[in-house]
Amino acid sequence: MAKEVKALQDMECFEFCKHENRTGKEYQKITLHMNFDCKQDGRRKAQLVAGGHQINLLNHDVYSSTVKCINICLLHAIAHSANMELLCGDIDNTYVNVYTTEKVYAVANPEFGSGLQGKLVILCKALYGLATSCTRFHDHLADTLRSMNFVPTRFDCNDAVSVMDQIQKVYTVKSIGPPEYYLDNNFKKDSKGRWLMGCKKYITKALTHVQTLFGVLSKHDTPMVPGNYPEMDDSPTLND
Repeated sequence: MAKEVKALQDMECFEFCKHENRTGKEYQKITLHMNFDCKQDGRRKAQLVAGGHQINLLNHDVYSSTVKCINICLLHAIAHSANMELLCGDIDNTYVNVYTTEKVYAVANPEFGSGLQGKLVILCKALYGLATSCTRFHDHLADTLRSMNFVPTRFDCNDAVSVMDQIQKVYTVKSIGPPEYYLDNNFKKDSKGRWLMGCKKYITKALTHVQTLFGVLSKHDTPMVPGNYPEMDDSPTLND
């Protein structure tokens, strides 16, 4: 937890002040809390999150679009047709690369250390949990790409390596390599270099969750129980 808080302080996410130097009336008070997670590779992570649900979001734009899976499939097809390489990466500390437009503050928890505990914490960066953080990063990334002379297009492709090199000048990008997983879909190449998409990881995760709730599921060779013919069911239909 201390490591997480220090990393956020190093990225200048907060401003601290004493209680007597209270913020202006335009600021809204929220709480901060820690989220704990276990990554797919077994790594454990603690993340400081803002209680963005506690404030009035009137006059704040919170919409941020997400790339649809069909567009990702088209991108794979275009790259394969043009014999181009595909690269993806995970931008480290995504949201806190940008400043927030929300005026919010909190009281420092014990995770901030004895020297800061109890002081007012003004949030400067788009911390996870704030409703507008995704929108702020979306705008920042769009501005970054435009500064590299990119324009929105449905058809154009560029060299993946050179693009990734430019992005790394602005953001810290980790796990760079060919795409493997996006929005619950697995990606891999076949023996002919063609991209294949599946949902094995998603189904495995879903089955694990179901079995945690209801116990181990029995395995069958067919989707339906042998001898079950629903198309021949003549039971009466349900009423209102």
